[in-house]
Amino acid sequence: MIRDKDGEFESFDKFLHRTEGLISIMANIMSSLPSEHTLLGGHRGALTWLQRFMALLPPSPASPLPLLTAPVLVAFLTGAGHMLANKYPTEFKPIFDEVKKDIVNRLDDSPVGVPSATRLKKVLEVGFDGL
Repeated sequence: MIRDKDGEFESFDKFLHRTEGLISIMANIMSSLPSEHTLLGGHRGALTWLQRFMALLPPSPASPLPLLTAPVLVAFLTGAGHMLANKYPTEFKPIFDEVKKDIVNRLDDSPVGVPSATRLKKVLEVGFDGL
């Protein structure tokens, strides 16, 4: 979290939005064209990054998951989900299914966590083929 000019820390909501923006730009760069680029690991790097992020999450039945889980997944799936679903369907589908069937049920349901969880559910609503 960063401090403003008065020395006060930014609000947690602002921190979540800033984090989501950073993840979004990273996912968009990774999934951009030409498909052979290597910026931030390129297309393969996007898959690797998502696999590593998922591996960091506490295993089931740990609940709730860290508050950053939903905003990070929303930003990443919005930015790179389409490319991953089309270029790496066999590797990405199990991850998508895990998010849809397990992760979404263990998200933080506090007033701070609900908005991000709702956005993630909307991203997942379209299904794997809708990405």
